Amino acid sequence: MDSSVIRAIPALAMLLAAVACGGGGSPAAPTATPTPAVAAMPNVAGTWATLIRVSQGVGLMTWDLTQDGTRVSGAVQAGTTNGTRLITGTLAGSLQGDVLFFAITVPPGGYTLDATCGSTVEGLGTVGRFEITGVYSGGANCLGAFNGEFLMTKQ
Repeated sequence: MDSSVIRAIPALAMLLAAVACGGGGSPAAPTATPTPAVAAMPNVAGTWATLIRVSQGVGLMTWDLTQDGTRVSGAVQAGTTNGTRLITGTLAGSLQGDVLFFAITVPPGGYTLDATCGSTVEGLGTVGRFEITGVYSGGANCLGAFNGEFLMTKQ
C-alpha cells in the first residue's frame, strides 16, 4: 500500500466520525425554550348589570365590584327598572384565570318585601372584556331552591 494512502486513512476515519456524530461546520447555536405567554388577569372592578325577573316584572341586578389580585368582593343590588330596591347583598369571590368563582349572600332583611328572608347563591362565570357569562344556583328560606344562567355586562 502506498504510504500516502496509509497516512490518509486516519484523516478519513476522523472525517467519517465527525459526519456520523453531527460534527463538521460550526456548532449549532443553542435553541431557546419558548416561554408560554401568561394571560393577563381580567379586571372585574367596576359596575356590572343584567336584567332579571322580579315579582313586579323585569328588574335590574347590579354588582359593584372591587378587585385585589385574585380576590373579588362587592355589593349586589336588585330591584325594579324604575329604581325600587328589592334585594341588597354582598359578593365574595376569586378569579382563577378568566373564571370568576363567587358566592352572593343576602342576609335576613336584605329582601325589602320579606324582612326574614335570606339567601345564598354560588356560581361561576367566564370573564370577557365587557361581559361575564355563567351559571348559578342557590336557595332562600322564603323562596326555595333556584338556579340559572346569567350574562352581566360592564357599565
